[in-house]
Amino acid sequence: MPEKVKRQAYATDCHPPIDAAEARRLAELHLVPEAGLPPDTSLRLTEFASCFTVTKLVPPPPVGTDGIPLHPTEPGRGVVVIDKETGAFSFWPSLAEISVAEAFTAAKAAGGLEYVADWPAANT
Repeated sequence: MPEKVKRQAYATDCHPPIDAAEARRLAELHLVPEAGLPPDTSLRLTEFASCFTVTKLVPPPPVGTDGIPLHPTEPGRGVVVIDKETGAFSFWPSLAEISVAEAFTAAKAAGGLEYVADWPAANT
């Protein structure tokens, strides 16, 4: 049977354990572009027993006079998990935050996370 691939968790410059204020600082440091978030867009942090989840909240698209959106909603966005114990970031699919938190907790308990020091290079 093939070995299961581990999900990568990227190290951050933090001081564990991570509380809500530190999680917000880390999220803003690593997830907000230098130019800032687009207008009316924000990051939502949700606390769970072993982690924080971070999702991007975007306003709905504008609607025309007929009430129909002028363009489609942005397709699914992933969920970022910040490990409370280590401050490491891992990236998860666009699922309910509780489901992602449960999957993260299970993966961590099963040794399914690979902690890496270097973040991937940005696409340019």
